[in-house]
Amino acid sequence: GYLSRAKNLYTLSANTTYFARVRVLGHTGIRTNYLNFGSTSTLAALPGTPAFSQMAPTSFTVSWANSGNSTYTVYEIQVDSDAAFNPLVASSLTLNTSFEALNLSTNTQYFAQVRAINSNGAVTVFTGVVSTYTHAAVPVSANFVSVEISSLSINWAANGNPSGTIYEALASSNSFVSWVSSATLLTGAVFSGLNPNTTFAMLARAINAVSLPSAF
Repeated sequence: GYLSRAKNLYTLSANTTYFARVRVLGHTGIRTNYLNFGSTSTLAALPGTPAFSQMAPTSFTVSWANSGNSTYTVYEIQVDSDAAFNPLVASSLTLNTSFEALNLSTNTQYFAQVRAINSNGAVTVFTGVVSTYTHAAVPVSANFVSVEISSLSINWAANGNPSGTIYEALASSNSFVSWVSSATLLTGAVFSGLNPNTTFAMLARAINAVSLPSAF
């Protein structure tokens, strides 16, 4: 008979380099010299599902769990406004478990996915795709365009917000203790039925596709 010439090793760590060697123990108890097999790295584990944080109009941070991978595991993160990830808006090969995507469009849906690469260059599959919307930018350059006896008209600049962004404008005569409001897809609003000879202040803000408002 003979002993097995193969050995299965379990409970190894993900993306970790292991070395192997073998020698023979004869019937007389004499051991041969070791035969070295060299080294290899286990496959990397699939990273945790990406999550978004530090949301802003033109940036956000994507982070993920390392799933037990070693500290020298490389991660490939991809960010795009197209779920097919072609072409890529942002991507990175990083040893970190987070990535800050910059120079994004306001109030726009973005998708993200990440995979791990082991020390031998073998890649995992990508995680499931996740998505979010950037925040809407604060409208700028608000000004009065028409003042009548009982009505006011104002407009503002979109400040990079795309068409389809909702704007909320407020008019108040008592420092916004109370107010009247107007929601619109336009970059302007008309307030009618106001008290004559009354001073009004105006505010405007933008609301993104998932109902998160900007500052006024």
